Amino acid sequence: MDKALVQQVDKKFQKYHAFLCSKRFHEIAASRNEVPFFISTFPPQAQNYVDKSILNLKKRLSGDGFEVLLVNLYDLSLEILEKKKTLRLLMKKEPDMNKDRFLKGMQAMLDVEKTIVPEIEQRLKKSQCRMVFLTGVGLVYPYIRTHNILSNIQRLFKDRPLVVFFPGKYQYNRSKGYTLNLFGLMPGDNYYRAFDLDEYAV
Repeated sequence: MDKALVQQVDKKFQKYHAFLCSKRFHEIAASRNEVPFFISTFPPQAQNYVDKSILNLKKRLSGDGFEVLLVNLYDLSLEILEKKKTLRLLMKKEPDMNKDRFLKGMQAMLDVEKTIVPEIEQRLKKSQCRMVFLTGVGLVYPYIRTHNILSNIQRLFKDRPLVVFFPGKYQYNRSKGYTLNLFGLMPGDNYYRAFDLDEYAV
């Protein structure tokens, strides 16, 4: 990754730290008029460096008294498949399976409403966190879609904010409204109930 992009990410996360510690952020999160969801976008090629930056940010916030629950959708998916005792079987059969059939099977086993959301809910119940970081959204595409996750977990976030780290773009246009454009290449999925973290962390 080039030096300019490293500097860009470093600057972004310095601003995030200041904002996520701020009174303004927690006032927005406590508002009953808004869903406390924030989207942080970044270039897909910066994924590995952003992952390290997320862990550093989590550590810094914890040191400031703001405990963070980190939920990586990819790791969570593997844990669920391990529990179902299907992971090794899937890995063995995947090379020879019809891709559409494989996708439908994955979506059934990792059903957002019936499986993913309850797992996230259990983690929230066990945690004393002040906020949640959601990562790994690019790694679980296409069997888990970001907008589907966000639509189904709104009920869990009435008093704690969620920050989603998204490799792509969260953008507005007149015809579609706000869309989540994964990798900056995929057709945008409509999702409007989130704040653009970069617009607030200034």
